[in-house]
Amino acid sequence: MTRLHRLAGVVSVALVLAACQSSSSSSSDQGAAPAQVASPALVAAANLAPCPSTGAVAASPSLPDLTLPCLGDGPAVNLSRLTGVPTVVNVWATWCAPCRKELPVLASVSAVAGSDVRFLGVDFEDDPDGALELLTASGVHYPSVRDDDGVLKSGIRIVGLPLTLFVKADGSVAYEWRAPITSAAQLRGLIHDHLGITV
Repeated sequence: MTRLHRLAGVVSVALVLAACQSSSSSSSDQGAAPAQVASPALVAAANLAPCPSTGAVAASPSLPDLTLPCLGDGPAVNLSRLTGVPTVVNVWATWCAPCRKELPVLASVSAVAGSDVRFLGVDFEDDPDGALELLTASGVHYPSVRDDDGVLKSGIRIVGLPLTLFVKADGSVAYEWRAPITSAAQLRGLIHDHLGITV
């Protein structure tokens, strides 16, 4: 009986090791782990605007050449091609307490900005369902993209969240705000000072 138990243990360990090996080799063949899928019901409840179609290559892009999937509906977004409209890019996450306080401020200003300023969130290293729930609770309806694996760090220095980038219509970053935005007046001032638009 003891010998049989030992043999069963060896076989179990071998099967576990084989499973880990085949799993890692298949993920390296694909290049990356499959993206998480957001709940369609939560996508519908969030009622986010569709992600924007990105334009031509920026003349002097400041954002990295990364294409991130839309958190709601719409195409994936190439950050280096966010051209044509001045854009506020906010990098946030559900696990970031200041982000949770800041999102309603961004929502209120985006609601009155109209087509003069585009808003785009980047949900960073997060759970998409939790992110959609937070956006719904915060009243955010502008689009967000997902950076499940934190690839944005390869092109932007991220030392903490939230991070808000003010991007000119030509795709260049006019200013990086590396602190929470605490009021609508503060955000309107930043947009005016760095994008030249009165909201």
